[in-house]
Amino acid sequence: MTYRPREFWEQRLSEQFDLRGTGETGLSLAYNRACYALRGETLDRALAVQGLDPRGRRVL
Repeated sequence: MTYRPREFWEQRLSEQFDLRGTGETGLSLAYNRACYALRGETLDRALAVQGLDPRGRRVL
């Protein structure tokens, strides 16, 4: 089986075009929102430890 990212994400997001589509598909939207919030806080702390401030910057 070959991983085809475009097809994978198109299929997954066509079924659930919200945070469940990019997160835990079998769990609630509220759960996924909470998980994304925690991941954001964790990333902010890790960047702060390194003296990095992402405000006003673009990743992609």
